[in-house]
Amino acid sequence: MTAALVKGLALGRIGVGVAMLLQPEAALNGWIGTRAASNGGSHVLARAFGARDLSLGAGTLAALASGRDARDWVAAGAFADVADLVATTRGEDIPVSGKLLVAALASSAIAVSAAYLAGANES
Repeated sequence: MTAALVKGLALGRIGVGVAMLLQPEAALNGWIGTRAASNGGSHVLARAFGARDLSLGAGTLAALASGRDARDWVAAGAFADVADLVATTRGEDIPVSGKLLVAALASSAIAVSAAYLAGANES
């Protein structure tokens, strides 16, 4: 069950990564608000985050699909999720809706990753 959730998480990371790479402003609107999302510097950071998420998702998916150990990929993703959660909840100009969105998504991803890393990765 947990492996299936990790696979879904990896697919979600790929989707978020592609969205941030191709449409950074649209991808950021719900997270940091429309004013900040329209800033060109934010687009640079969104594309960097997009590349990160796309890489983490693809690496996790490739490891799972090949039967290799995916724990390093899952741990790296969990670390990124913790960083996103802390940075967003501590951000002063982040809309409450963005904080709640990231808190829900990142917390869920962290829980799935933790369960997988704890060894509950049986199908």
